[in-house]
Amino acid sequence: MMRYFGQAFRLVEKGPFRRLLMYLRPALADKDIPHRTFLQKEILKRAELVEARIKTALQVNVSVSVFMPADICPGCRRPDIFYL
Repeated sequence: MMRYFGQAFRLVEKGPFRRLLMYLRPALADKDIPHRTFLQKEILKRAELVEARIKTALQVNVSVSVFMPADICPGCRRPDIFYL
């Protein structure tokens, strides 16, 4: 997996790809295309931020009630209770 991950970033530094980007956006200069290491660092930094936000969101106090009745009518179920 990591091998392919690195190949995608190395593509940014290939001449034909850079020329394609500049062809598609004529106002773009070669210096405007970020280096692969910058892209890798930026993506990893953003992934870490998202991971931290997800961890924070999952740490929120979530209370789940588990109810195991012997007999439940389908119309009596409450959506806030997890039934087994």
